Amino acid sequence: MMREKLLMWGDDFVAGFEAGMRQQKRDARLAKKAYTSIVFVGMGGSGMAGRLIQEVLLLRSKLAVEIVDGPLVPLHVQTGSLAFVTSYSGNTWETLHAYNELQARAVDTIVLTSGGTLYRRAADAGNDTYLLPSGCVPRAALAYMFGMQLGILNALSRADVTEFVADIKAHWEGCKNVVAAQETYADYVRTMRDAQTVHVWGVYSDSVSAAYRLQTQLNENSKVTAVMRTLPELNHNLLVGFDAQAQQEPIVILTTDFAHKLLKKSVESVLNVFKKRGVALYKPTLLGDTWARQLAYSLWWADFASYYLGQERGCQIEQTPFIDNVKETFSRKMQEL
Repeated sequence: MMREKLLMWGDDFVAGFEAGMRQQKRDARLAKKAYTSIVFVGMGGSGMAGRLIQEVLLLRSKLAVEIVDGPLVPLHVQTGSLAFVTSYSGNTWETLHAYNELQARAVDTIVLTSGGTLYRRAADAGNDTYLLPSGCVPRAALAYMFGMQLGILNALSRADVTEFVADIKAHWEGCKNVVAAQETYADYVRTMRDAQTVHVWGVYSDSVSAAYRLQTQLNENSKVTAVMRTLPELNHNLLVGFDAQAQQEPIVILTTDFAHKLLKKSVESVLNVFKKRGVALYKPTLLGDTWARQLAYSLWWADFASYYLGQERGCQIEQTPFIDNVKETFSRKMQEL
């Protein structure tokens, strides 16, 4: 089921974009407003699209973009902001709490969900609401959510991403057979198969969102403890102690060929030092001749790499019993209040 859904990435992405464009064009009310910022609210897989859009716009738009991955909304988010609130299930408590805060502040809100409490509250409040296709685990719905939010922004004239979307669509069609092939990940799986902890590193303004995606996919699909950090910040603290961890905690570095020249030199410096010290490093080759294409490829790589690693480790890839148990325990605790 998971692999079949991953193979639909390109179709889902385009379908989401087109759906976002169609519905928002029918309701142009929000397009007339001048917003000072855009806020993406969402947890886990439901919040991933916002992180991607933040990185896409970081150095390509003057629009301020903020991520809220918790129940509390920063105080500066007021009526001049536009909020995207996403919960695949519609029942994520953190997202529902943040949604209530946004409504109390009269912040214009766009809701994406497949149903649940969030859908009912949004319908009652008259928010622009987008129904997501149901029937899959939230992390497998990223392509549709990413495309839909880009479509909405494009229709609102807040970001011209038509060329970006076309670029990714063409790239998927050109390399989906390579990115989906199990042999593409043979070396990676051998390197990571027995790891108890994996470090995932991304590069500022280049691949942080993709690195975060890889971390979460390793956590959920491969059932391995993965932690993500960002270059060059990690050069000022995290490097200490890696001599002792050289073989036990391998590192995956995601970076495109289009990172800023100073950041590329920073990555090269780390690679040179770590290779000399025998630290296990893995840097996948990202196919594509534009930044957008390599960013997209890194997302696909993260999905399939984590899937095949999970398969090799004998995991129940779609199941997340630990997360489910935490949610159930939290529900019981809430009943005690």
